[in-house]
Amino acid sequence: MLEIHVVQRDNRHLYENYFDPYFRLRHDIYVKQRKWMALDRPDGREIDQFDTEDAVYLFCLDEAKLIGAMRAVPTLSPTLMSDIFPHLSLRGPIRRPDVYELSRVFVIPERRGEHAGPRIETLLLTAITEYGISIGLNGFDRAGGVVAAALRTVRLESPSARPAADHRRHVGAGGAGRLQ
Repeated sequence: MLEIHVVQRDNRHLYENYFDPYFRLRHDIYVKQRKWMALDRPDGREIDQFDTEDAVYLFCLDEAKLIGAMRAVPTLSPTLMSDIFPHLSLRGPIRRPDVYELSRVFVIPERRGEHAGPRIETLLLTAITEYGISIGLNGFDRAGGVVAAALRTVRLESPSARPAADHRRHVGAGGAGRLQ
C-alpha cells in the first residue's frame, strides 16, 4: 500500500532511517541521471543548504520502501529561488509566510509513467496541497512560477474532510487517498 508521509521538525526523529536513502536517491537522480554535476559529493548523497530543520519532506513509501519524495521550504527561509536563482523571477523571489518553495521532487525510475501504477508525482503534489491547506498556506513556488497559487479557494465539503494532523496519507490502487 502506498503511503505519503509528511516529515517535519516535530516528527523527523521517526524517519531518521529514511534520510540516508533519500539523499542517496537524490544523488542518483540529480547527479547521475540528470547530470547536475555541481551537486556531486564524494559520499554519494545530494544534500544542500536548504535541507534544514525548517524543511518539510514528503516521502512516498510502498511497503516501507522510499519510491518518491519532495521538499518544501518556507519562503521566509533561504530558498533555491531567493539564494541561487533570483534572476529567474521577473518580480524577485517570493518572501511570504504563507508560501513554501517546492524542490527536489522525484520518483524512482521504475515507478515513473502511467503504466507503473498511480502517478507518484501527482500523489505527492496532492498531498503537499492538502498539507498546505492544513497549515494555512496560500501557495507554493517552484523554480519558475507559483503553483497551486490559491489554496484558500479550494472548498472542502465538510469539516470532517479537512486533513487530519496525522502525518500519513494512505493511497489505494485507484489513486484516491485519505488522511487518517
